[in-house]
Amino acid sequence: MMRLVELCGSSRPDIDSEACSPKSVLGKVSLILAAFAADHLHRSLADLVKQTGLAKSTVHRLATFMVQEGWLEYNGHSYWV
Repeated sequence: MMRLVELCGSSRPDIDSEACSPKSVLGKVSLILAAFAADHLHRSLADLVKQTGLAKSTVHRLATFMVQEGWLEYNGHSYWV
């Protein structure tokens, strides 16, 4: 199964490029998840902002939602997958 980040970078005609753009919530969530590489399973809010290029408030809001949904964990200092 391909990850969303890989799909968004593809030229497949069945993938809606609008849904993958950083303007969409799904595109922003995809950027946040992509910031967690195999060797960087923990990221601070500042790291996520730097890696994604998104506004700090946006990353915080989406990361908080992702923690509530169980997609990320948070220990008070950093997020991890």
